Amino acid sequence: MSLPLSHIKVVEITQGLAAPMTAMHLADQGAEVIKIEPHDGDSSRGGSPGLQDAHPNLSLRILTYNRNKRAMVVDFTKPQGLEIIHHLVRKSDVLVINTRVGPRKRHGLTYEDLAAINPRLVYASITAYGDEGPDADLPGVDMNIQPRSGDLMARRSPGGSPPGQTSLWHFDMSTAMLALAAIMMALYEREFTGKGQRVEANLLQSAMALETLQLTRVNGQTKGYPAKSEGLPSIYLCKDGRYIYTGVGGARFEELCKILGLDALAEDPRFNSPDKRLQNERALHALMANHLSTKTAAEWDAILKRGQRPGTVLQEIADLFDDPQVLANNMIIEFEQPGVGSVKALNVPFKMSDHLHDQRVRLPVPGLGQHTQEVLQELGYSLAKIEALKKQKVVA
Repeated sequence: MSLPLSHIKVVEITQGLAAPMTAMHLADQGAEVIKIEPHDGDSSRGGSPGLQDAHPNLSLRILTYNRNKRAMVVDFTKPQGLEIIHHLVRKSDVLVINTRVGPRKRHGLTYEDLAAINPRLVYASITAYGDEGPDADLPGVDMNIQPRSGDLMARRSPGGSPPGQTSLWHFDMSTAMLALAAIMMALYEREFTGKGQRVEANLLQSAMALETLQLTRVNGQTKGYPAKSEGLPSIYLCKDGRYIYTGVGGARFEELCKILGLDALAEDPRFNSPDKRLQNERALHALMANHLSTKTAAEWDAILKRGQRPGTVLQEIADLFDDPQVLANNMIIEFEQPGVGSVKALNVPFKMSDHLHDQRVRLPVPGLGQHTQEVLQELGYSLAKIEALKKQKVVA
């Protein structure tokens, strides 16, 4: 059985994280993706942590977001390079692009330019701040969006300084998933209209999508839903130096006390109502902390699970590779990268019952310009013409 998108052809003119991951999601479902890079490559090729000693054009970022693709080096700022892009677009269903708005206009890569060549094209624009407005042409990455979106201020402690930015790239990753959804809806609509369209996703609005509850306001009211929990402390240090999340607070406080062997705490007049627990939060926390320090995190985890409580041991990200739940659901995939060895990475982050056993990594991550000649020959370019383009530094 072929993969769901095995009939779809994609051109990718992107760098970084969000846009390459968008194209990788399509490639993982069988789409034929051709990645276009400049002569110095996607900026992530030299990103940290890198594999520069033996593999100067590979890094963990490139390995993460670029499997199942073929790669070309094309200078589309030159007329002959733009002509190659046009040839590819004529034969493609989707273009994924995160070049800034100004350069797109200067180099003839707007939706209007390319839809004139292929009216069925789904043009997926990915930017930092959106295609319109005063900041439309500003460069931006997840690190910029974390402070801009309110994320850092929402997570600061009362009276304290905002936390530092993280490298988890929540907004890049959510943008890739939202862009994928938009592309699929446009392809579905094309089945009825016969016409492609422009879809757009940006990091700022993706951040806001993750803040949907906090952004909902009733007219005339200023108070919204808090981003930082106002409940009682729920994370405690255990006997073995690890932490346990208990889910303390709420209407099920008495039930939690019973599960943990703290029945007397639930009956204590200082803690027998939500308001009293908040008023006496420090005393409650001290008693809970003392009790939970008597067992290991794993022991408490087993007790909470038997009681059907949503508690958990706090894990490091590296712990996920051995997490029984992760392994049982095949959330990690492993593939061979030539010259590098075995690579572990996130599997497709959703499942389809007809494709549970499909081979997901059909192509390893390509080297810079690895498939330039191969793709040009498929487009009808002769070897002599390809050599001439290489000498003119149009391709590599």
